[in-house]
Amino acid sequence: INAEYLVQRDAGWMVKEKDLTAEWLAAQLNTLFSNKQLLQDTAKHARDCAKLNAAEALADLAEAL
Repeated sequence: INAEYLVQRDAGWMVKEKDLTAEWLAAQLNTLFSNKQLLQDTAKHARDCAKLNAAEALADLAEAL
């Protein structure tokens, strides 16, 4: 579910384990690093998905119980 969340927001990619090979990874990295705009956009989308202070918020919630 976490990977799907990122994929739906253009913040990452998902691959089935059976399809995860060195060749697949090399192709993904080549695409990413040869396209500066794609790299920047993906990074921005990933930052937008971040839950800042998540650990602190979870600890506060646990303490409140």
